[in-house]
Amino acid sequence: MIKLTLETDKLTKGEAIQTSVYLSRFFNDEATKENEIPISFTLSDVPLKISGRNIPSIHLSQMDVTFNSKTSTNKSYDVVITNTGQSLLRIEKLQVNNPNIIKAEMKKTEIRPGKKTKMNISLQRNNITQSDKEQIQILMITNDPIRSIVIINVKLLSESVEK
Repeated sequence: MIKLTLETDKLTKGEAIQTSVYLSRFFNDEATKENEIPISFTLSDVPLKISGRNIPSIHLSQMDVTFNSKTSTNKSYDVVITNTGQSLLRIEKLQVNNPNIIKAEMKKTEIRPGKKTKMNISLQRNNITQSDKEQIQILMITNDPIRSIVIINVKLLSESVEK
């Protein structure tokens, strides 16, 4: 068992923190991918009580996106975000953990009940280097009391994909 202590009073609400911890297998062991444990977290308010049904509710058309980094064009995906709740949904923060490779854009950050908007996720193929991680995440902080943190996983494939 590994125990980590997080000093939350030194963090900003909504800030996504991503880092790695490397476990040593023996004295003078090198830090490599084999002994890396990636860690990511976000500090958010958790509602103590959700009263009534007059709350926003976020729904995404997809939670996982895969790009082939060897393709010759910059491909993009549109993820549809729907407010299935009864009050205004606000996307308070949109953050990509590697913005040099993945670009995420939304025209609207406030969505009325029953309405939709699109988030465009595009691959910036020319910025990919060998050291880039294969797993990238897009973080959204919302005012949805049930899902205040939403993560979209973006995977980069480096091999050619045959259909």
